[in-house]
Amino acid sequence: MNRRNFLQKSALASLAASTLPGTTHAFVPAHNWDGYDFGSGPKITDRLNQGPFPTYKPEDVVPGSDVVMATTPSKKRVSNYGMGLTTYLCDEAGPAKKENEPLEKSLEKLVSLSLGDVLYLRLDWRDIQSKPGKLDFCNHWKIAFDLAKQYNKRIGLRIQLMSPDIVPQSMPDFLSDKVPLYKFGTTNEIGIPNKVQYAPQYDHPAFMHALKEMDGLLADLYNGHPQVEFVDTYMYGFWGEGHTWPFPDQNPFPDYVSAENTFVEIFEMQCANWKNTPLLTNTQPDYSRVGNSEIIDRTVRSHNWLVRILFL
Repeated sequence: MNRRNFLQKSALASLAASTLPGTTHAFVPAHNWDGYDFGSGPKITDRLNQGPFPTYKPEDVVPGSDVVMATTPSKKRVSNYGMGLTTYLCDEAGPAKKENEPLEKSLEKLVSLSLGDVLYLRLDWRDIQSKPGKLDFCNHWKIAFDLAKQYNKRIGLRIQLMSPDIVPQSMPDFLSDKVPLYKFGTTNEIGIPNKVQYAPQYDHPAFMHALKEMDGLLADLYNGHPQVEFVDTYMYGFWGEGHTWPFPDQNPFPDYVSAENTFVEIFEMQCANWKNTPLLTNTQPDYSRVGNSEIIDRTVRSHNWLVRILFL
């Protein structure tokens, strides 16, 4: 998928839709944060205070608050929270692996890259759970955490609820006969060519119950875990990015309000479960009209993180 092409097309589609009469469907545009009082923010206990340190009169009211106006030379990379280059260790197609090479060795080559500050695991729900009531992580999840500890790097997590790049559904098989599927059709723009794309009925009671159980089990293990940098929010659609492009005006919900309420409920669930680990929300345009603007808004207000992904 060409994400730059997607952003350009979705922006134009959103603009066109907003100019048509009778097409708003209670859609809420992105919040204007200009002039918003963010408050003092959460208390920071594990990094240096970044200021502000005023150094010019009449604002220079803190004795000894002069700052060093030059960086300190270093032969090593100095990483910072939520910044720098992220090394993908796996996606829905599986872990990066060289032919005829042990998986541990292939992943170690990526983990050891000095340019990468954070490691990233992007897996489908089925990769970490096959039965209700317990998690059973795939092999490359365990290898990644062992290597991260060895190389003193932290991990970001995305658990996908839907993917166009695998043949089964992202949700575990034990939900396949319980959760209805919405049929989109086929496209060669993304995913497996000629694959019929489906979306789960996210607001179905069986789906929501299982998702809440899974997230609770995951948080019990990794909320506040010293190796976890952030956890992605469960957004709608392909890869969990908040869209089902290139299918216009289609989603499995009866109306916009139902879609937004569903993902607000999911977001608030994560906020309750992940109090000691930052949540990360993708700043995706609301191409599919499912409430992305509200989720981004709540991410900011809850002092969690936003991300705009760039692939190199």
